[in-house]
Amino acid sequence: MIYPEGGLPRRGDSADRGPGSFRTGLARLAVTTGAPVVPLGHAGARRIVSGGRVKQIAGVVTAPLRRPDLHVRLGEPVHLTGDIDEATARARTAVEAAWQQAVGQLPSSRRASNPQA
Repeated sequence: MIYPEGGLPRRGDSADRGPGSFRTGLARLAVTTGAPVVPLGHAGARRIVSGGRVKQIAGVVTAPLRRPDLHVRLGEPVHLTGDIDEATARARTAVEAAWQQAVGQLPSSRRASNPQA
């Protein structure tokens, strides 16, 4: 699994946000190998592991009692070809669509907008 943003965001809040700007590594790897990219969108995980180290540990320990909503959606595989910048944009679009589907499964009070879109 690759986070094409280049890492996990460091945020203290538990809001779900769309994918950030993608780096080109995913597209370069997919174009070079010919491997398909399976876009994955997830929502709700930050309700378990957000904040500092103590808060993250507490979140994992209390998650079975709180039962936070977690949703994962897989999109159709995408075969990236050609220009790396265009391939990166296609990958981000596919991941964004999968993320939107995952967020759509959250209770309406927990849905957040995507400030990067």
